Amino acid sequence: MMISPVDEWTRREIKIMEPKEAIQSFLSKYNANDFCTACIKCKVVTHGTTGDHILALVNHGASIEGEHALFFYKHVQQQLTSAHQLNIQKVLKLKGDFRYSLSKQAKFVQRATMVTTDEKLEVDIVYDNKAVDFFSKLKDCMSASDISQDFRWIEQYQIRIQPDKHVQVVDAFGMAPFIADEDRHEEETNILTVQNNHNKSTSQPPKRPPRTLDSPNRTALPSSSSPNIKPGCPTNPPPRPPPFHDNSSKMPSFITRYPPKTNSAHQTDISKMTYPSPHTSSTSNFYIDEKATSIVTRVQIRDEVLQKRENDFTYLQPFRLFIGTFNVNGKNATKDLTTWLHCDDTKEPAHMYAIGFQELDLSPGAFLFNTSDREKEWRIAVEHVLQNLGKYKLVEQVRLVGIMLLVYVTEDHKENVTENISETVATGIMGTMGNKGGVGVRLKFHKTTFCFINSHLAAHEDECDRRNQDYNDICNGIKFEMENGKAYPIRSHDVVIWMGDLNYRITQLNRETVFEKIKSRRYRSLLEYDQLLQQIQLGKVLKHYVEGGIDFKPTYKFDIGTDNYDTSPKQKIPSWCDRILYLGRNCKQLVYRSHGLITLSDHKPVSSLFEVQVKVVDEAKYRQVLEEETRNLDREVNESLPRLTISTNEIKIGTVRFMERKQFILDVANTGQAHTGFYFCKTLGKENFLAPWVEVEPAKEFLVMGDNVEVEIHIEVNKSTAAALNRGDRTLDATLILRLDNETDYYIDLRGSYQPSCFGSSIETLVRMLEPLRDNDVTKIMEMEKTDWSKEAKSNHSSEKLDCPKEIKKMLSYLRNHGRDQEDLFRRGGIHTEFQAIRDALDTGAQVLPGSIFSVAEALLLFLESLSVPVIPFMYYHDCLEFNSNTSCCKQVLVKIPRSHRSVLTHLIIFMKEMLPHNDDANQIDGDTLASLFGERCLRTPPEEMEKEWKDKSNSKRTVIGQDRSRKKAHFMYHFTVTKHL
Repeated sequence: MMISPVDEWTRREIKIMEPKEAIQSFLSKYNANDFCTACIKCKVVTHGTTGDHILALVNHGASIEGEHALFFYKHVQQQLTSAHQLNIQKVLKLKGDFRYSLSKQAKFVQRATMVTTDEKLEVDIVYDNKAVDFFSKLKDCMSASDISQDFRWIEQYQIRIQPDKHVQVVDAFGMAPFIADEDRHEEETNILTVQNNHNKSTSQPPKRPPRTLDSPNRTALPSSSSPNIKPGCPTNPPPRPPPFHDNSSKMPSFITRYPPKTNSAHQTDISKMTYPSPHTSSTSNFYIDEKATSIVTRVQIRDEVLQKRENDFTYLQPFRLFIGTFNVNGKNATKDLTTWLHCDDTKEPAHMYAIGFQELDLSPGAFLFNTSDREKEWRIAVEHVLQNLGKYKLVEQVRLVGIMLLVYVTEDHKENVTENISETVATGIMGTMGNKGGVGVRLKFHKTTFCFINSHLAAHEDECDRRNQDYNDICNGIKFEMENGKAYPIRSHDVVIWMGDLNYRITQLNRETVFEKIKSRRYRSLLEYDQLLQQIQLGKVLKHYVEGGIDFKPTYKFDIGTDNYDTSPKQKIPSWCDRILYLGRNCKQLVYRSHGLITLSDHKPVSSLFEVQVKVVDEAKYRQVLEEETRNLDREVNESLPRLTISTNEIKIGTVRFMERKQFILDVANTGQAHTGFYFCKTLGKENFLAPWVEVEPAKEFLVMGDNVEVEIHIEVNKSTAAALNRGDRTLDATLILRLDNETDYYIDLRGSYQPSCFGSSIETLVRMLEPLRDNDVTKIMEMEKTDWSKEAKSNHSSEKLDCPKEIKKMLSYLRNHGRDQEDLFRRGGIHTEFQAIRDALDTGAQVLPGSIFSVAEALLLFLESLSVPVIPFMYYHDCLEFNSNTSCCKQVLVKIPRSHRSVLTHLIIFMKEMLPHNDDANQIDGDTLASLFGERCLRTPPEEMEKEWKDKSNSKRTVIGQDRSRKKAHFMYHFTVTKHL
């Protein structure tokens, strides 16, 4: 079983002992040959004793053939820190006359009755895995027992038996003791009761004011006007009634939907409610907590509570952190990296290294299939230098095509690194091509969290907006999802380092002026024309990040093998493309510089050395905080129910269009008298807790008393979800269920509508839609999408239709006219806002397409990928992959597909052939790239097959299968790009 660092430290320093450990210590004081085989916690129902007890199976001798007995202990404190806290109260010999039986008392509670000729003991236990193991070992010991055994060894324990007085008590969990009174009615002895102490009222805090946001898509939610709170819901609520619609001004600030709204003049405060048990009447003040193992175990302190108090038990200790970034321009690894990785020769090496590479591999295999041999080469080159500096261990390694990040830590600090995980986001065309994008690593070092981001943003001087978009896509896409279900965005960490080839350029100056300023080292005046600093000042990227003073010349572009700036015909203006920025209060940058002696690339490597004040645990203070929170937790469990205030229970999302992201803010505050966690749980009767077009961040959170959090709700219909909405199979209306730790539910309704689009429609519908899609009624669009057009093909009657959707023809015509000589066509991605304008132009039948050639190219690929039925329908998918190496068989497969689909594929193949003769000119398009891009979109993998792989295969297996599948798709499509005839 995994043990958390907090639990491990607690046992080691506070000496909190496991029951078995304490009992063994007790036994060892009297006889070294006595061993505790197993033990469980229990509650006593036998007359004459009360409170928390431990039942232990003790073996006299090293083998099962020895003598055995059941020792019955009471511990005088809830946390065992010493064997002296154990009082032995009864001993049952496991002789031939010993018998036991189990009877169910509640859902998780069993009553164990143990009898010998002279003794009887009854206890109630939580029947979990530990209890099953205990009674299994007990049965084994019974089979080895003999009536003739003398059990003299237990006499030394019997003389120490300390029976309890008959006292009625309530323990720290609000639990009444289990006492069987001989005069009670038999039925009463079988009822397990727990006192309900949650009757303390609290006043409702003032309503939170409405929020205002500056982003047009970031809508502030109105706070309801009434401060009253509706009742909470039972642990297992009945099926939910129809959504509650009430537009009155008296809407409460948050709604708990169960029990349903009544006509009572007074609303009930959630903190005054009692929760009836299925075992008692609804008027009872007692209930059975059917999940609460707390009847025998102490409630755990949440890690989030301790995190909130880290400043109370940690101190700051300085550590050195090295950051390096290098665009290697696809070159082979070299061992001559010493001048780069030796950032500061006057002091000891750094405790941690984070090293980023870009353009590690520029081969088609790396670009199309994310496979490369360069990863190992460059890692070895780095480690060759590090081994001369000290003993370092690799903590994390992650690569996306040519973007790689390595994180090392010194061997003596490796044990202090936890929670390390990596993520990647591709921002190339369609968000899948990893030639541009970012990789990230997060980790915890002692008690300080670090996040390292290595990115390669869009190139070219005029692509500043695209670089901004890449940055935002990386921020939105990288969420470090831990095993506990919590996801950490980039900015949630104590220290964030952003490095890489950010590609921002020097603009508005001619080449001669730039060279003059570089020669005279007037870097400050030159930086006034730096795009990155301009975008930061405008608040568009890297807001609040800090960059040290730049006192080195621009790092790009150099003639390879020299220290001379670009002398090629392009004569690119020198720029500071390679940067390192940081975010964090306890960071101090010591060194920031480039390394001109390394000349293997057209970029110069950049490095920085930081001194980071890391939070290290003060063990004495930690013990004090732990004890305080333990007492607080006991009080909260006894006295309070958690309560949240939510800014609204209904979000009007309005009209949503394809690939148009909307964002809303939900304010959630803990206004109760107890700490609580919450999460968005599964909707009743559905597999997913959210509709597929809804994203919630954070989906899980913990709030201490008085704390609050902003929950961001994102709405976006994409290529995976548009088809169902176009058909009318789904609507945007959805309900979020926010559930507290005690299973109280709050409901937030989402209300909106979807604007159908040609994106997500079917080919068969679009060829029959002669007019623009927006000119049709929504109902008609849905009916056409649901129609089985294959029946029409078999009949003698057919409606008028086009040979190919007009939307596809329009995009292909635009690309032919403007893209033949365009460099990096189908390699550079488009702009989101331009795509939205293109979508509207296609839906409304506009004559001219707006946006750049790159946005139109990406729109074409997205159109193909969002078709409700692929160009090559799913039923022919496996045949295409099977015959991918045979040109003749591939052509035979195409004859089988529907005529409209075959016509679309014909138009696409003709287009690809027309683009290829220009590959020696500026567009640099090759057949492999086109075959891979269009093969993935035209020959899509069936969803059920992808789902099966995710369930049955490991990550490494899925990667291998995916790469092999992509190659077969590309090979299939390649046959048609190189042959003269279809």
